[in-house]
Amino acid sequence: MKISQEMESCIECQSEIIAADILRYGDLAVCVCCKETLLDKLKLGLPPGSGPWRGGHGTLVLPLATPVSMPSFCLKCGCPSREEAFIEELQWNRPLSFVVFGYGCKLKVAVPLCAEHQEKRHYWRKKSWAVLGLMILFASAGVILQWNTTFVIFGAGALGIAAIAMWRGRVLSVQKSSTGFVHVHGAGSEFLQRLTPFQPDLK
Repeated sequence: MKISQEMESCIECQSEIIAADILRYGDLAVCVCCKETLLDKLKLGLPPGSGPWRGGHGTLVLPLATPVSMPSFCLKCGCPSREEAFIEELQWNRPLSFVVFGYGCKLKVAVPLCAEHQEKRHYWRKKSWAVLGLMILFASAGVILQWNTTFVIFGAGALGIAAIAMWRGRVLSVQKSSTGFVHVHGAGSEFLQRLTPFQPDLK
């Protein structure tokens, strides 16, 4: 005989959890993985369940007015993350701010990753610095030995490889910004499925 178990939704990641395994803080129900996220929000005076959200076309929507507290899951694969989150700075330009002030907008985000994806990020960052170092060395030799065509071709190729490695080393990239929010690419589908859908009219 199959006994049905009562389920409840975690206020942060929306996962369906067996009621017996849920943690309670007053009227709030939260899963074990989201406990620290909820406590951080309560300490900061942020409303539980507020941002980030799941946007359209596989985007992650972040609020600009309040600090972002991510669920404790790897942003790439959705597995529980026990690694310390790293800070990534997002930058984008709004035409008016760039023309008038000469700079764009910035947002610092604490990104949770599992050990495997942390290692991949470090690999690409190390590779980008190695290629840049090689390019500087070759450029110096080119100036001393007065290389021409070879120097230009190799320099352009090395710069392109370094740019690709740097891009692979970044986790998030801005797709667009709107009033009070920024939409970014880079989060995996497993992570996004844990988030509440973005509904601008309700924010």
